[in-house]
Amino acid sequence: MGDQIERYLKQVNSFQILFCLCVLGLLAYGQTVFYPFVHDDRVFIEHNPSISDLSQPFDFFFKPSLPRADSVIINTYYRPLLEIVYRIQYRLWGLDPGGYHLVNVLLHITNSFLVYWIGWLLIRKKALALGAAILFLIHPVQTQAVASIVGISNLLFSLWCLLSFLFYIQSKEKSKNFAVIFSHGLAIIFFALALWTKEQAVALPFLAVLYEYCFVGEDPKAVRQKWLRVAGLFIVLIGYLYWRELILGQRTVLNAGNYEEFCLRILSIPQTLVMFVGLLVWPVNLHYYRCVNVLEPFWPAALMLVAVTGVLAAVIYFYKSNRNILVFGLGWFVMALAPTLNIAPVINEFSFASAAEHFLYFPLIGFLFFVVLIFVHFAERIFRDQAPQRLMIFWGVIFFIFTAATIRQNTFWRGEIPLFERTIIFEKHLGRTHILLARAYYFAREWDKSIEHFTHALNIMEQYAHQAQTQPTRNIYLGFIKGIHFDLAHCYEALGNTAAAIEQYKKALAIDPLDSVLYNSLGTQYLMRGDFDQARGQLQKALELDPQNLMAMSNLAVCLIQQGNRSEAEGLLRKVLAIDKNFVSARQNLEKFLTSE
Repeated sequence: MGDQIERYLKQVNSFQILFCLCVLGLLAYGQTVFYPFVHDDRVFIEHNPSISDLSQPFDFFFKPSLPRADSVIINTYYRPLLEIVYRIQYRLWGLDPGGYHLVNVLLHITNSFLVYWIGWLLIRKKALALGAAILFLIHPVQTQAVASIVGISNLLFSLWCLLSFLFYIQSKEKSKNFAVIFSHGLAIIFFALALWTKEQAVALPFLAVLYEYCFVGEDPKAVRQKWLRVAGLFIVLIGYLYWRELILGQRTVLNAGNYEEFCLRILSIPQTLVMFVGLLVWPVNLHYYRCVNVLEPFWPAALMLVAVTGVLAAVIYFYKSNRNILVFGLGWFVMALAPTLNIAPVINEFSFASAAEHFLYFPLIGFLFFVVLIFVHFAERIFRDQAPQRLMIFWGVIFFIFTAATIRQNTFWRGEIPLFERTIIFEKHLGRTHILLARAYYFAREWDKSIEHFTHALNIMEQYAHQAQTQPTRNIYLGFIKGIHFDLAHCYEALGNTAAAIEQYKKALAIDPLDSVLYNSLGTQYLMRGDFDQARGQLQKALELDPQNLMAMSNLAVCLIQQGNRSEAEGLLRKVLAIDKNFVSARQNLEKFLTSE
């Protein structure tokens, strides 16, 4: 970026660079410290009943991780280290989301410093390495990984991967055997930590192979040493994949399932890559639950991808100096992104495959190494002596635009309503986005809006159920439909429309006539209307299906009191309290009953 800038940066030490990155990181993401738990944060932390249990931390390595609330169509996780980190944070912060958000911001800043360090080791120019690190820090596409508390999975696995790769590089540069073994041992340990944090870390050994190809000469001794270094990472990877398969009881990498579906997912890769590259170059319309439709024609995206690849190949071919860094940067981007490109199924719903923006967190590093190097090279060719001044102006503009865009994008994570209102603009076709927004409106007591979006989600899920080709798939969407009817009933209850609520409960029961909770809810509505015979029948049906349904037992007691059967009612209430002495509604009903005698 010019000898003048390099001479200036030589006087700047690593502590000063870290301080600069801290200031920039807090400027871009400091606001998130005041944000609440949102969506998956609630599943994994706020509403996780085992979040306080850290008595047997090693047990997490022998069982699947906490499933998501909608895990019926989401891959099972195995992230034992992440589960431990959640619980350690809970010991520190409890249910104060500010602490969790602060950790995310600090991890992101740390990662940006490691990007600078690795960039310096690869490029040997502080200005270029610092430029890549700052862009990594403030790029708007990073907001999903940083502003979402559970985005720590991306931040933490990237931290371990960067440390592993850093020590891997240093092991090559050490001259003493002990130093080589120590550095390589740390590289292997950090790689294992990355694998236990998030599956996307499987790309690291392949990055090591690419690094050896790009930066190590063909000296026979060097060739032998590089394959020994790489072998250690692959041994850890193979062991992890085998162990994960044992724990989860399913294939780890290529679970093709239906062959036709597998082919569709593969054909969607060009569309996904083109979309991701577009987001990195022009980060607009960022949103949660981003997806691609695997049923869309793939030819336009494939042709565009071929054209882009041709341009990049031409650039690399004609740019002879630092060609190895360019190849490595692009390879980093593609290899790190590959595990998320639907080779293994990552389906949001029906034909819509997940293309989440947080997938780009780690791959962005290689992309930035490539882009920064190319951009500075051409700027120096075009502007020559004026290149440093022009580049400083350009970086200033980019910094201002990206920082402002990041701050704005963060604001959508200030609550579930703004988050899902933003999502629904771009993903209207996803039933789950309407469900999530409807629930957010429900808890905000905006019941009319909630009903509107639940109804929209119902129409979408009914279409999916009709189009499903297998009964197991159809059952998934019938489960969603049943849940929507249940939620709609609650909305109508809140509005005082018991007739509409009863209708929704009946529709849910038509899908699942063996659900004790639904019969209890239906019976409660009849009880509120004063139709005690109907209420008694529904509540008794709930207890037939689940004799331990304490809520149905308590409600039946209220119904019996209204019908004059006081002795049986008292017996039921005492039975509820014998099972659960802290059952508040039963205790209150019993106290009212006894004082009324």
